[in-house]
Amino acid sequence: MQFICETCTQEFEANGKGRRYCSRECYLSEHTSRTVSIECEICGESFQDSKPRRFCSNACYLEHHRSETVEDKCPECGTLFTSYLSRRKKYCSGVCWSVFRKKQRTVNCKTCGKTFERGEVSNKYCSHECYTADHTGTNHSRFNGYVTSDKRYMKFTRCHPEHPGEWVHRVVWKEHNPGEQSCACGRPAQQVHHIDGDGFNNDPSNLQGICKSCHTRHHMKIRWAQ
Repeated sequence: MQFICETCTQEFEANGKGRRYCSRECYLSEHTSRTVSIECEICGESFQDSKPRRFCSNACYLEHHRSETVEDKCPECGTLFTSYLSRRKKYCSGVCWSVFRKKQRTVNCKTCGKTFERGEVSNKYCSHECYTADHTGTNHSRFNGYVTSDKRYMKFTRCHPEHPGEWVHRVVWKEHNPGEQSCACGRPAQQVHHIDGDGFNNDPSNLQGICKSCHTRHHMKIRWAQ
């Protein structure tokens, strides 16, 4: 494609769209020539620059920022001190800052109340055990009970104090039927069957102790009937 250079007005050939300059030299010549006259806010001297600036040199820049000072009171020792407004300080010296940081590091554990020095300001626990104790069970921010469920049955969560990870229907049936129970066929009751077929109905009257063979045979008959 043919283009016309905006700097030297010569025609040149290039690939693509929107080419404005024939070479790097024409590009630099066009952009460096766009300078404006600026008056320094400190010394009042005029200088040329292609970008908007307020000061002609680094010395004028420092003079401007160091001319604006403010007086503050150190929150640690109570001493009045002066600092630059552009770099305003909270403490009068590094010693006061170190004392403040040491106070911030010495705190009491949120769980056990033990006094310890933390490495990070956001740390609230003296050990991983205290952190875990404060974020499990009823202390967890998302705690909504000890029971969860899958597609068929209800289950106690791993945080349950007495039955971690156990099926709810088995726990309910064992509590209402203590000791060894037998299936109708005479074999030991190894599993618990929901009489109405609803796996979420864990009422004691809806639960029946059954052996594995009878339980499998019962559900196979229902599948074959369908």
